[in-house]
Amino acid sequence: MDATSLLARLQTLRAHMHRCFTRHRDALFALTDAILTAGLAPSLATLSLQPVHQRGHGSLYGALQHGRMDVERLRTLVARTVEPQAPRVFAVDTTTWIRNDAETSPGRGYHYHTSRHSGGRPFVAGWSYSWVAGISGQRRSWTTSLDVRRVHMDTNFHAVALEQMQHVLHALPGGEPPLFVFDGGYDPMRLAMNTDPSKAAILERIRRNRNFYADAQNTYSAIGGRPKRHGTKFSCHDPSTWTAPTYELCEQDARYGQVNVRAWSGLHSKVTDPNRRGPDQPRPILKGTVLPVEVSRLPREVRAPKVLWLWWRGPGEPDLVLLWRAYV
Repeated sequence: MDATSLLARLQTLRAHMHRCFTRHRDALFALTDAILTAGLAPSLATLSLQPVHQRGHGSLYGALQHGRMDVERLRTLVARTVEPQAPRVFAVDTTTWIRNDAETSPGRGYHYHTSRHSGGRPFVAGWSYSWVAGISGQRRSWTTSLDVRRVHMDTNFHAVALEQMQHVLHALPGGEPPLFVFDGGYDPMRLAMNTDPSKAAILERIRRNRNFYADAQNTYSAIGGRPKRHGTKFSCHDPSTWTAPTYELCEQDARYGQVNVRAWSGLHSKVTDPNRRGPDQPRPILKGTVLPVEVSRLPREVRAPKVLWLWWRGPGEPDLVLLWRAYV
């Protein structure tokens, strides 16, 4: 796409974004330009001094106090700017804004943090946000941030993630079903129970001691009773339970060396459905693909590489090249 076409797309995006502001429209739009160009600003007054602002500092404070925007319309606009080309991969994860000293902040709670601790535990006081960002196979710092929502203390982050996924699916232009990537803190079965596998795929890191099961061969036992629901056991930590893989991939990578990926399809896990009513209703069986990823080296060489276990569920057959690169 040439520079003229890119400029036309940018102008169209800015025009639609301007309409998302419903009160103090011009002042909020000028403030947005100032935020995008100022970098690290020590105060709000600094933003009003940016050349693109072209308004007084009083207009800035008035816009923040009395301005309004159509948030859902803005979310849809951002999601529809994504290129409809395949593959479309989106990472979903939560991050914590640390507010240790802001004891009177509304809605402040204790949330998980990867590097900061409180009382010897990885929990800090602050606000938690759930992000959805489009990622690509290229190594670069740019991502396409599509949505961010606050995760309140009385809200489950799984519910927020599912709501964001449905929003992205509704707003995206037509094309290949997208792939949503999750880290190990999410429950893959809970996500799968609320996602149509024909419309979206799910990829998540799982624990190394997780157990899965094949389909039951004999549905009824010789002595009667309920039909069997689980067949041969597949333990990620016990190679003796592994059968011949359904798919295999071996390739060389500049950063990870020799990459070996195996996949076992049609496996399911024992799940507990929180929406199930009564003991007579069967629990759902959600089939997916288990993928161990083995590499010969890590980019920083600080520790020996371990097997990375992933679980995939989606339409068609799994693309092993896409899946292991999407999580990395």
